[in-house]
Amino acid sequence: MPLLADGNVELKTRIDLTDTQEAFCQSDAPIVWLIGSQGEGKTFAGFIAMLVHAQKMGKTVKAAIVRDTFQNIKTMTIPSIQDAIVFIAENYLIDKAPKDKRRFLELFKWSDGGKKLTGIGIDVDLFGIDDLGALTKLQGGEYSFIWLEEPAPMFERANAGLSEEVFTASLSRVARQRGAIPRLQITMNPADEDHWTHKRAIENPIMRPDDMPDIYTEVFFVKYGENPYLTSLQRQVAKAAFKDNPSLYRRYVEGEFAFVSQGEAVTPEYDPALHRSPLNLEPYPNVRGIRFFDSGHNPTCVIAQIHPITGRLIVYDTFTLENAGMIQLIRGLVKPAMATKYKKVYDWIDTGDPALIIREMTNTEMSPAKVIERELNTRYIPGVNDWATRVQAIKYVLTNQPLLLLSKNEELLHKALRGGWHYAKSNDGRILRDKAVKDRHSHASDAISQGLPRIINSGSFLPLHRQKEILARRAAEEIKTAYGFT
Repeated sequence: MPLLADGNVELKTRIDLTDTQEAFCQSDAPIVWLIGSQGEGKTFAGFIAMLVHAQKMGKTVKAAIVRDTFQNIKTMTIPSIQDAIVFIAENYLIDKAPKDKRRFLELFKWSDGGKKLTGIGIDVDLFGIDDLGALTKLQGGEYSFIWLEEPAPMFERANAGLSEEVFTASLSRVARQRGAIPRLQITMNPADEDHWTHKRAIENPIMRPDDMPDIYTEVFFVKYGENPYLTSLQRQVAKAAFKDNPSLYRRYVEGEFAFVSQGEAVTPEYDPALHRSPLNLEPYPNVRGIRFFDSGHNPTCVIAQIHPITGRLIVYDTFTLENAGMIQLIRGLVKPAMATKYKKVYDWIDTGDPALIIREMTNTEMSPAKVIERELNTRYIPGVNDWATRVQAIKYVLTNQPLLLLSKNEELLHKALRGGWHYAKSNDGRILRDKAVKDRHSHASDAISQGLPRIINSGSFLPLHRQKEILARRAAEEIKTAYGFT
């Protein structure tokens, strides 16, 4: 229950918040997220957090509120903030005399057509990022508090929501006010899992890296039903509105990030309950590793091992780079992992996209396969291009035992196999099953599906004692053939 006060007029408020709102407002993390379904008090908490930050600082905080358009600022953010100010005046003033309510309301002043707000310890600029000068002004501001409001749109369309570049620009400017503690806060309805906010908040948040030990992220999810001021009827209306759209229902009613399938999945057999570990798995020392590669403008490497006893294929990591070459992928991501996480794996099979033997346009002297061989001191085995063979191989490791197991930290292949890797549709609605759609989900799937037939044919998936039996039988047959005993 934060206590807000303005020394000039001796007005005090004690504000009751939910547990999640309280934790969000009091967080000292430089990057703070508040995520929940619609109507759960996210904007209210965001505004209170701004006032609490000013109280902590003991000085006027220079702040910015950013949305996708200034029209949304005017029609949604400003009314929500104004409602919060009135709500505080009517419910949380310790002295509720009418004159004190009026004086409290007068502390907050809007100007410049809604582009400026001043109040108890705050001096706020409000931006719609559709304004051509807004990003420039944001980048030039001296802020200690930046608030990104609803960066993920309900429906994807041009200029809807906020781009990751806005997040990056805001993070770079939020520590510019002298003598102030920085806070970049994001309040939002959950997005699709493909949206950049999922990566920044869930998949790969900034968490005290070695060279930035003071920079970390905290994420708070508002539990469904936590806001006591949202009525049962209001909740039922939201359910009725989104009941026929599972993705929007998950986002705007249940308050969770949603997976959106774009078509018929290539691998409907994939089941996270069976094929994904609840733990972050570590590689087995002294057991051969497998690196599956895919080429193109988004080179990808899937790293796996075959369990020496069960023969189960275990996938630990998937590395990819956008608009890069194979050498950048290997030097930037693969080799550092080899030197740390995989330093006790000494033997490797490298396979995948057969097109890797073709020279890159950017490097006429060397094919990606030659880059792999030179950089990793290995021999590259071209995989299989035939689509039916590839699909059969990936389904084999999904339906036997099951053989496939993904580490919890592995995200890219998980999302692809869950349905991101999908078939195209013709204009008349027919499913085209001769090849999958090429998109962000296809790179990891292509890498592993093109290399798997080579691994399966080698017998590596069999338990160790069965592999030894087969090798012994082959050796005996070779001896018989050599001596003419056939």
